[in-house]
Order: sequence, then structure tokens, then C-alpha cells
Amino acid sequence: MSADIDSLLAQYALGILPREQHTAVERYLASSDDAVHSLRELRDAAAMLGTETPSRGRPRAATRLAMLQLGCGPARFIPFVDRVATLFDVPSEDARDALALIDTAGVWKSLRPGVRFVDVEGGPALGDRHAGLVRMEPGVVFPRHRHQGDESFLIVHGAARDSQGLYMQPGDIINNRDGSEHSVTVVGDQELIYAIVLGSYTIIED
Repeated sequence: MSADIDSLLAQYALGILPREQHTAVERYLASSDDAVHSLRELRDAAAMLGTETPSRGRPRAATRLAMLQLGCGPARFIPFVDRVATLFDVPSEDARDALALIDTAGVWKSLRPGVRFVDVEGGPALGDRHAGLVRMEPGVVFPRHRHQGDESFLIVHGAARDSQGLYMQPGDIINNRDGSEHSVTVVGDQELIYAIVLGSYTIIED
């Protein structure tokens, strides 16, 4: 089995494989008993990473390696799927697809030096607000700005501190009300990535 198929099976087992690739993987599973066995092991390995009890013994070293490699890839965002789905008012599958954009080249647009974004389609609960993902390079400061409309964002990678002294890290959800003002500084040596829903804003101190 090729490394590419191993990776696709692991993503399929974790529920993070893009929908357009499901057919190819399912066709391969239908033609290979070895693939079915590997998928079973991958699902057991995934259970070991979560709260479920695996139905069999420890998976083979190659299977564990595939899971560990995914831990540095798309799988690292699995803990955020439900919260992103709630934030964006979309099904979990759409939230997984949105988080997969983090590792997708060519979709990110420059917002300002050191800051990039990608728009994501949100559900009806967002009203006139917009959904998207933002990434900021280490040390970058997003200048002081005032919100028109409420803002909510979920940190999925890296850490930051705002002008009110609030320290933010992965898993934190921050809500800023209409009319509030703040700046955000990336701290540490990792980029900051967050999912966000907001109306508009005005830079008031650059």
C-alpha cells in the first residue's frame, strides 16, 4: 500500500477526508481486504487518541506512525470541529472542510502585512456577519480597531494577547461586542490561526 493511500485511509478513518475523495477510497476498500483491515486498525488507533476503548490490541507500528504523522497534519484540528461548526452555524462535515483549508495552498489572501485570511460560507444564524479563517505570523500586531457588529473567534493554533491583557490560546473562544475596541499581538514563535465570525471593523490606530 502506498504512503498516499495510507494517508487517505487515515484521513477517512478520522472523518477529515475531503468529500470529493471518498469515492476513490471506498472503491479501494471494496477491492482490497488488506485496506479494510488497515482501516479497522486506523479506527482503533483513532479511538486510542480519544475517549473510546479500542476493540482490538495495539495497532501495527506502521499504523501508529500514520496516526502520529496525521497528528502533525489535518488531524490536529479534529478537537475544534464541533466548536467551529457551532461558530459558523454549519454541519460538522462543513466545519471539517473549513479547517482543511488551513493546509490548502492558494486559497489564502493577504489582508495586511503578516496577516492572511480565507472566507468560509456560514449558516443562517450569522445574519449579516461573515465567517472565515485568519492566520497571523509570529510577532505581528493587528492594530487597534473598533467593531461594527459582534465578533466571535476561536483560537485553533498559536497564542496571542490583546490590548486588554487577555492571553488567548488554542480552544479559547473570545466574544467582542459591537462598538468594542482592541488590538491583538501574536506571542511566541508560532503563527496564530483562528476561526472568526464578525461584521465589520474600523482601524483606529495603525
